[in-house]
Amino acid sequence: MIYDICIVGAGASGLFAAQYLADRGMSVVLVEGNDVFGKKLRLTGNGRCNLTNEKMESSCFYCKDDSFISSVISTVPNERLFSEFKNILLDTVNIDGYYYPADVSSQSVINALSIPITKSDLTIINKTKVREVQKNDGIFTILGDKNSKASERPVICLSRKLILSCGGASYPKTGSDGSGIKILEKLGLKVARPLPALVPLICNNRNISMLKGLRHIGRIALWDNKNNVITETGEIQYTEDGLSGIAIFQISRIIVRMIDRGEKAELFIDHLPNMDYDELADNLKRRFSCKKYSLSVQEALNSLIPDKLINYVLAELSISSDTDTNKIDNSLQIRISDKLKKDRFEIVESKKFDKAQTISGGIDVSELEFGTMEVKKISGLYTTGEMIDCDGICGGYNLYFAFSTSLIACEGIIKNYVTDKSN
Repeated sequence: MIYDICIVGAGASGLFAAQYLADRGMSVVLVEGNDVFGKKLRLTGNGRCNLTNEKMESSCFYCKDDSFISSVISTVPNERLFSEFKNILLDTVNIDGYYYPADVSSQSVINALSIPITKSDLTIINKTKVREVQKNDGIFTILGDKNSKASERPVICLSRKLILSCGGASYPKTGSDGSGIKILEKLGLKVARPLPALVPLICNNRNISMLKGLRHIGRIALWDNKNNVITETGEIQYTEDGLSGIAIFQISRIIVRMIDRGEKAELFIDHLPNMDYDELADNLKRRFSCKKYSLSVQEALNSLIPDKLINYVLAELSISSDTDTNKIDNSLQIRISDKLKKDRFEIVESKKFDKAQTISGGIDVSELEFGTMEVKKISGLYTTGEMIDCDGICGGYNLYFAFSTSLIACEGIIKNYVTDKSN
């Protein structure tokens, strides 16, 4: 049998496309490497599944061509996405600008996408990994893994059109192992090598382990290779060997790419973003000049910053915690101020794909028709979501991108389908 559509991948964008196209009368086959749908989707937002965001702007995405993501946003505004969600009985709730399923459960999203599929005539082929795609005489041949005795890859199915929604390489245990991007490379398409994004970073500060478990609001400053400063304010979490938290995730993509290019990557953290430098200097002077009783430097810093940060700062500056404040002269106060306001962290690498929420990389957007997600060089081939070299910051942007590019691809296919039928 030759199907109208083959969809590879039963994640957010693949499931959306499957139910959407099956509902419109097309013969659809859905191929999935796992034995269940939405394995990675279930983990999204710690099981809460942040679907999209009230603030939807191109500045919330990293994309080589700003006109591409601007086109996606203008074509699929949130209201249009919500309308599609309601069609599959998926209600949403706005919590501080972040949209979630009404019961704040990722399983509800999986159910809403899956039920229309299981109730349709759609063919499901699971526990099957796609490794190669060929196109001959207008028909796609989808090929799987060959065993040691086979001379050729086995044919999984045939289709007239193909949507690759295989995901990137984040959370590889869920089946998202980058194999879809390798398929695109084999087809001769321009692809950016996938790298982790929204990922914890590893630094070489000698006392970083002293901060393990600490969370606080800080301001990050990063200078890129063009000497542009990138800033981010938000929660920073400290690990045994580095930095995590939303504020770190938001800039991790830039840093990972810098390291991959062999550039030095260092960032500066302002541990007290609500206090300017002069205010801090006056505050420290007051604390260290207290004459009511004898204080150690650790005692003098009480309540200004958390204990773990006190111990870390003193260790970094080689100041004993029991040093009497009488011995903290002006030069030492300046060093403490500098450390609290401009703490330098050299990033040596990031955590691997298994700790990344998404990836940067994938098919170059110049290879795609913006209005349909169709590959220009291979008619009938479409890509969606994490397969495309465009990734968002934290806050529902990557799921929005998965759903919206899937919808755009589906509508492009339907338009061509009607044209093909009329011919």
